[in-house]
Amino acid sequence: MDLYALVNGEIVPAAKQLEADTYQVSWSAEHKKATTGDFPIKIFNEEGYLAYKKALRSGEDGSAVASTLETSLTHTGTVREGLFVQTEFVAVIGALLVWWLANTMRSQIME
Repeated sequence: MDLYALVNGEIVPAAKQLEADTYQVSWSAEHKKATTGDFPIKIFNEEGYLAYKKALRSGEDGSAVASTLETSLTHTGTVREGLFVQTEFVAVIGALLVWWLANTMRSQIME
């Protein structure tokens, strides 16, 4: 059976797991645009999905369409992206440090 999920006003297909008789819903959003709190998720079967699309095409409110299942996901928020400095900067500093140590050791050996 094909299932579809309504998340943040966007319909996404639910993927069926091969080993079990379960479904998985996935979507993504930018960290800066992702809000904290509860995300209501409505699951539609094929008839509900078609009714929802028909309601949207005719200009009606899609929330009036009955869903097969309703659940919610609690999102606690996002964390800061990446390190304080860029990784390339850390790599260059590390390479310069190794070069400096090698050059210093070579100088001491040559004396």
